[in-house]
Amino acid sequence: MSKECLTVFVCINSTGPHKLKLVVIGKIRSPRCFKNVHTFACEYLTQRRDWITGTLFTNWIQQIDILFGKQKRKIILFVH
Repeated sequence: MSKECLTVFVCINSTGPHKLKLVVIGKIRSPRCFKNVHTFACEYLTQRRDWITGTLFTNWIQQIDILFGKQKRKIILFVH
């Protein structure tokens, strides 16, 4: 049985029209499946263990804050 896994963030507003780019966290910096891929439809991050850490989460929140700050939008974020 394979022990490979990924962590994926999905972020969308309550009505659905505004979707942020998916965030995928994996162990391997350059997986073979991405060999000939030059652009991603998601943000791919690597971590020794393939789950989110406080540092990765904080960086992601700061990026979202900057994005919505430029748009002069305020948000409330529920994390489950």
